[in-house]
Amino acid sequence: MRAVGIDVASHSTRGHFGGMIGTISESLPLRQNGETSMIRLVAMMGLALAMGSHAWAQPVLDYVNAPDDSFAWEVAKQEPMAGGMLTELKVTSQVWQGITWTHRVNVFLPDGCSDPSTALMMITGGSPGGSELVLLSSAGIMLSAPVVVLGDIPNQPLFDNLREDALIAYTFMKYVETGDETWPLLFPMTRAAVRTMDAVEAWTAEAWERPVERWVATGASKRGWTTWFTGVTVPERLDGIVPMVYDNLDLAAQMRLQVESFGGYSEEINDYTELGLQEMLQSPEGAQLAAMADPHSLRDRATMPKLIINGSNDPYWPLDATNLYWDELPSPKYVLYVPNAGHGLPDIERVINAEVGFFKACTGRIPLPQPSWEFDYGSYLKLVVDPGEELPVIRVNQWMAHADTRDFRGSEWRMREALQSGDSYVARARYPLTGYTALFAEIIYEADGREFPLSTNVRIIGPRG
Repeated sequence: MRAVGIDVASHSTRGHFGGMIGTISESLPLRQNGETSMIRLVAMMGLALAMGSHAWAQPVLDYVNAPDDSFAWEVAKQEPMAGGMLTELKVTSQVWQGITWTHRVNVFLPDGCSDPSTALMMITGGSPGGSELVLLSSAGIMLSAPVVVLGDIPNQPLFDNLREDALIAYTFMKYVETGDETWPLLFPMTRAAVRTMDAVEAWTAEAWERPVERWVATGASKRGWTTWFTGVTVPERLDGIVPMVYDNLDLAAQMRLQVESFGGYSEEINDYTELGLQEMLQSPEGAQLAAMADPHSLRDRATMPKLIINGSNDPYWPLDATNLYWDELPSPKYVLYVPNAGHGLPDIERVINAEVGFFKACTGRIPLPQPSWEFDYGSYLKLVVDPGEELPVIRVNQWMAHADTRDFRGSEWRMREALQSGDSYVARARYPLTGYTALFAEIIYEADGREFPLSTNVRIIGPRG
């Protein structure tokens, strides 16, 4: 195996990019353990994020940029597969807390790819099997670009067989106990993504006439969380990011919204509560952790195009969670709500179409769309959508759902075409007599013969008072 000592801070970064599929379930927050402690927790976390959050967020940059002589890579195997060539690299990304992290990295180069300099990196929890490899090759062929699947994020199980959220929660607890800023698991997860970019660039510089130099990164749930951190850690190397089903930026505000929407924290995050992290986060160290673990603290570094993909019925996050941080994100930024989809995003075709269109726009093969929209609260909720002139529009749909409370996780979304008015499209929703109604619009562009769906933000309205 090749040992390569590279300091990310001094590494010659030649570009940008990374992103695509993979859907796992999990995330961050903490559950309510009583109204008083919840209010204290939210207040402490709000204070943490208001006070010098950039300083407290710096540890992820320090960790990823720190030299580590353990970094190495080697070619494990190479074989032709339908439509191209598949190469598996074995990458050692780091030694973290005395544990060597290794990753299976699959690189698919489609036949006839004229410009392999930009690759799509999918950050995943495992390693692709037969059906996933077929999807991998299909994505590469549709993109006519290399697709890199980074597996084993994070390395697990660790620490007495802990995995996923239980493992993340444990590392958060260890930070609160020790003050060691290298403990939060998202830091080595992010470093692994950056080191994989280093390894693929180094290998392709030797093996291909034109190496990979730029990236678009994507991942789902915790890997979506990692995608955000990768974007803000090495923005100069990325032409775009596609974080999926991690709708949780601006943590303190998100926790308040969960209580308002669900009556408590999402049931999906028990691993954090069981370790008593709710109480720990009321300490100064815990408040600092809240800022360190939130990519929102470094949002001004996310200057590349961003496509946020959410499920409209995701049990982890309130429906309108994106609204809390949308205005604070730098442009360009896009969102796609997958209707009637939970955390697993089963509508694969819609997701792939969005990612393919986004990748092509980020690489300059098609123009970046410039949609705009405005909500008007009059005698009814009116949504006026201007798709822009950059791409042809196939249609604009309006999606609407109803719920007894602000919890839309079990709601059914229904679609009808929005009404065209000149160059704009109009969607409408009546104020409900009881309960709540939610509305968003979906723009279906045409991009190289494929549909390219994007959405507006969502709005929730109750009875008119």
